[in-house]
Amino acid sequence: MKKTSLLILFILFCSTNIFALGNDTLYKYAKLDFCLSAGSTETYDKEDRERSMVSIGFMANAAFGFQLNRFRYEISYQERAEVSEMLQTMLGLVSTLTVRAGMANVFYDYLTTKHFAMYVGTGVGLAYYDLTMKTWSDFYEDSGYSCILGAYTGLTFIIKEVFFIDLGFDYYYINKPETNTFAPKIGFRYAFY
Repeated sequence: MKKTSLLILFILFCSTNIFALGNDTLYKYAKLDFCLSAGSTETYDKEDRERSMVSIGFMANAAFGFQLNRFRYEISYQERAEVSEMLQTMLGLVSTLTVRAGMANVFYDYLTTKHFAMYVGTGVGLAYYDLTMKTWSDFYEDSGYSCILGAYTGLTFIIKEVFFIDLGFDYYYINKPETNTFAPKIGFRYAFY
């Protein structure tokens, strides 16, 4: 997995402009996103008892990619930490979910002007999760690998030819434990021409 990721990054950043044909625009970029997240998690233990939590958290995302005309392709790494809602935490029912994920994403700028662009996107990847749920009567832990899917929309402000600010809304789904996360974000992107 690690060698494959490095190979993909090598291809992205060592590629030449052979993909830029005619009036096509190709550039490489690096990006950092920061999000506050709200989510819900449901899982089942070995006795088939349902366990769930509603959570708030913080997420950071680093990505490298390239843009060809209106399409952006990137490889990203994200870390997310979520904790159960405030009322549960005050009652001593603390649940936590930590997620580390590598994703491949595609974005499309469907409306572009000189100063901004509106986009939609999607992504798929592999996530490592670490879940801890504590109640008054018992304690539950689970960790492992799972599939992660993402859907994105937002607005990009073009500050300079090489600097962009993204304001957006991300949605992530993890199949085990079943997790739905909504994350308003701010991102900073720097282009290499």
